[in-house]
Amino acid sequence: MRQIRLHWMHRLTAFFAILLLPLYGSAAYYAWRLPDSYYVNTGSTLEIDTRLQIKAQPTVSTVQAAANGVRTQTETLRLFGIISIKTVEVEEIETPVLIPCGQPFGLKLQMGGAMVVGMGDVETASGGCCPAQEAGIQVGDFIQSIDGVEITSNQALQAVITASEGETLEIIRRRSLRMPF
Repeated sequence: MRQIRLHWMHRLTAFFAILLLPLYGSAAYYAWRLPDSYYVNTGSTLEIDTRLQIKAQPTVSTVQAAANGVRTQTETLRLFGIISIKTVEVEEIETPVLIPCGQPFGLKLQMGGAMVVGMGDVETASGGCCPAQEAGIQVGDFIQSIDGVEITSNQALQAVITASEGETLEIIRRRSLRMPF
């Protein structure tokens, strides 16, 4: 009979060890991961957002008031309000209030094609030339369409030019009033 009781005691002890090991393992993890000090708004309490419930409980006689009116207190973090994790320092601070003011305005940006930001020479048998410049294109122009194909990006511009295989293209452009650079 005594062996049966001892056997059940071992099983019961093993059961509680298996049950409590993850809890104390979690407490050790949070003790390592959570910071040692926190800031809270004046008049509010410390709340920690974690997967497991952690409550902050003030320790006895730990409130200190500094000369600048800031209150500091020591609180104990507890897993599920039961298992002590660590003691932290909590400082109450006054949160500044910002009031937006000034003149509201809005902007709407439209490209309307691919912008020419630079040009370079092409090497030919008779030397270097710049076909875009010879066609009257300038830096800051917006190329809107080529041979009736609307240009909405630099990639679309490259695709149309590559597909032309050197043939003459009709380009519709819009001249910028000012240089954007």
